[in-house]
Amino acid sequence: EEVTIGNFSSTPLNMSGWKLRDAAAHQFTLSGTVQAGAKITITMTSNTMPLTNSGDTISLIDPQGNVKHSVSYTSTQAKPGQIVLFP
Repeated sequence: EEVTIGNFSSTPLNMSGWKLRDAAAHQFTLSGTVQAGAKITITMTSNTMPLTNSGDTISLIDPQGNVKHSVSYTSTQAKPGQIVLFP
């Protein structure tokens, strides 16, 4: 299971302090930089923040704790090869 985060701005985005959070409040702390116009893909495992196959909501949280974007998916969308995209 993977989460892809895109930076469609014209400047690099420092991900230090940003987090992914699911509906059960599990969190995964992000790091590194997403270059302008680029995407990063994060593989989620049981040791990081597993994505449930029964559906969930994944939120992208900025360093100040604000939800910048959320994506919800259902059990019918949770199939092998699916990617949750944060545009």
